[in-house]
Amino acid sequence: MSGIAWPDPAAMERLPANHRRTVAATLRTVRKRLEELVEHGEIVAPAGELERLALLEGATGMDAGPRHIDSLLAALSVAADDLEPRRLRGYGTLDAEQQATLHRLAQGLRQLFEGLRTGTTPDATALHIGAGHDPWIPRPIGVIHSPWTKRETTPRQPPENGAGGTVELLPELAPALADLEGFERIWLLCLLDRSGPWTLRATPPLNGRSHGLFATRSPRRPNPIGLSCVRLLRVDGPILRVDGLDMLDGTPLLDLKPYIPQVDAWPGARAGWLEHLTREDR
Repeated sequence: MSGIAWPDPAAMERLPANHRRTVAATLRTVRKRLEELVEHGEIVAPAGELERLALLEGATGMDAGPRHIDSLLAALSVAADDLEPRRLRGYGTLDAEQQATLHRLAQGLRQLFEGLRTGTTPDATALHIGAGHDPWIPRPIGVIHSPWTKRETTPRQPPENGAGGTVELLPELAPALADLEGFERIWLLCLLDRSGPWTLRATPPLNGRSHGLFATRSPRRPNPIGLSCVRLLRVDGPILRVDGLDMLDGTPLLDLKPYIPQVDAWPGARAGWLEHLTREDR
């Protein structure tokens, strides 16, 4: 299963002690179950991944658990959620780089889970850009801090105002924000990491009718990438002060771009099934 985007061991070492102990215990559980299943012939050892897990494991901890494939898949699924930064807030504050490290670790466990569950390799999810290029795998460049902590109360579209927060980039990316402050609005591309499973059709709340997934703005997608246009208030080093956020607190940031009215706005464009809605429905 080469191609899993594990975090760098050096980045793991920067995590606070409480987080490292939790990570080590979780990785040990997964690794021990993998080793037992390989030993009993229930699965084939993923090339190099046992060694990679051992490398990432900073300490020992939890018991290995039962020798059954279902227990391994369950452990992977639970571990991926448990290691997300939002689940470890009780252990102390993390900076953007540390949050990105934990999120990348959780994503690696999810890739391992999917590969074992479906018999496919994560290489299939990497985009090969021409001959001679390495596979491209998205990596968070920061984290979004918003007032929203529950999906049920999060706005479905960016509100006009009253939803202020911050976008915290990795410190080394601060120079890339030069000249951005002159733009009133920016596009945020983010990973909708709590969006749930996707289906080929979706039922938007606007009209309660089923439509093809790609004809909707449903957050549940094969690649759960969100796109929001927010108001930029100011730039403070690697931190952007913004308003109009419509994503959950702790959402990983993938990219950002300036909003350019001359090329980003097409007010006369057709809007498909949305054109049949009344103004009140919208």
